[in-house]
Amino acid sequence: KFSDEKPTEIISEVIALKPKMYSVVTKKLLFKCEKAHNCTPSCSIGHSVTAKGISKTAQRKIRHEDYRRVLNTQCTTITKSQTIRTFGNNIYSVVVQKRGLSGFDD
Repeated sequence: KFSDEKPTEIISEVIALKPKMYSVVTKKLLFKCEKAHNCTPSCSIGHSVTAKGISKTAQRKIRHEDYRRVLNTQCTTITKSQTIRTFGNNIYSVVVQKRGLSGFDD
């Protein structure tokens, strides 16, 4: 069941790979551009990504086309993120590789 997460926007496309892993493309109803430039139609288009288990920095790099590619080809992506972890009272900077987008619900 979807809740109304976007009350001021029209949802134009949704790609849901599995629960809590989806991408939503929206168009704003009440549009007011805050940037000082000549607006194009792409200014009124929004995009939000939800991918549980993937860090926020890695989610910023994922695009709607990546969701479409994974859905159509049934492939799996790998995401890398750098975190700070402690092992036995020592602090380390660790690069973590995780399975990112996947169409298989496991």
